[in-house]
Amino acid sequence: MQWNFLETFARLFDAKFKLSDKVSPHLYFGYFIWKDDKQKIKWEKNIDNDDLEILIELIRYIIVNRLIRMDKILLSPEELAERLKKNGWERNRALKAIENLMKIEIKMIDDQEETDSFFIHF
Repeated sequence: MQWNFLETFARLFDAKFKLSDKVSPHLYFGYFIWKDDKQKIKWEKNIDNDDLEILIELIRYIIVNRLIRMDKILLSPEELAERLKKNGWERNRALKAIENLMKIEIKMIDDQEETDSFFIHF
């Protein structure tokens, strides 16, 4: 589940994900890979597996509907929740998924130090 989430999240940045090390059930190291570049990453899992599954659905919806530019969602949280509701999502489920997406922060690692983060915002 966690690898599937990281693979899906990487696609928000037009990258692929490759796991390099799973230190614990809540700590993952790997790479976001582009055609000519790669970035080492670290993710400390802060969401339970059920919420991760919903988050994967949300990210796929955002990607398929081209609702993101760089790291910014092109709609407001309310507009996104309303679109999800029109596509069969329960409102509370949509709002929780959006809230969880805003909690995700995947650290960039350069020279064994955390230097920046991948995250999504409105």
